[in-house]
Amino acid sequence: MSESINPYAPPAAKILSLSQNPIGMWTIFVDAWEIFRARFVVISALVLLVWTPCGLFSSYMDYFVFDPADMKASYNFSRLLYYLVGVIATAGMVHVALSHSSDGMITVGQAFRAGLRAWPRMAWTQFLTDAFLVLSFVLLVVPCLYLLPRLLLVESVVVCEGLSGNAAIDRSYALTRGHYWKVFRFMLVVTGIMGAWLAFCWFARAFLSVPDHWLLDVALNLIADVISAYETVLVFCLYRALSQLSDKAYQA
Repeated sequence: MSESINPYAPPAAKILSLSQNPIGMWTIFVDAWEIFRARFVVISALVLLVWTPCGLFSSYMDYFVFDPADMKASYNFSRLLYYLVGVIATAGMVHVALSHSSDGMITVGQAFRAGLRAWPRMAWTQFLTDAFLVLSFVLLVVPCLYLLPRLLLVESVVVCEGLSGNAAIDRSYALTRGHYWKVFRFMLVVTGIMGAWLAFCWFARAFLSVPDHWLLDVALNLIADVISAYETVLVFCLYRALSQLSDKAYQA
């Protein structure tokens, strides 16, 4: 039988062997924790490098420019910062996770440069993804719930496979085909964990009488950003598992 090759698969050297159940929830979380723990210093430094100036700018706008009741303006501005700068950190974190998967060492500078190289593709793909999700939500909630798991892997696809725009979206859709409910459950668990973490931060700040100062707000948000980086690593591990399954299917 002739062996076919998956044209989208990352280089084989960059995929470590996985367990018997590569997309099991526990396996994904354990693999992600191993990467996050081992590369915590680099990931944290990358997040602080990118998000410290963004956090200062965003918090200043929230406290001194925007109306405190205008949550829409604050949200839209934060999304704009993510498109313009934040995607660099996300791309860099995916690159760190990918390097760890190939037993490669990486510095903060290398991760940052990788994020910069991926920035145009990341920003464009993320804009298209958000546009599709907003349009589907406006038209009907059900298509939005259907698209969310399908588009979950676009950021990892952009960094690991060099795709962008519709090609990255199509690839994410292809990888999740046949695994929709597993990805959906994964997404719910991750969203629940991150939601619980954000709720904890909010309640802790409210009940501990933390002073209301814009610089303190920046510091607390940066701590939350570092911990939330685990979510990016989780999604990468899911991508890695589904990518290997897809590659095996091509070779069958």
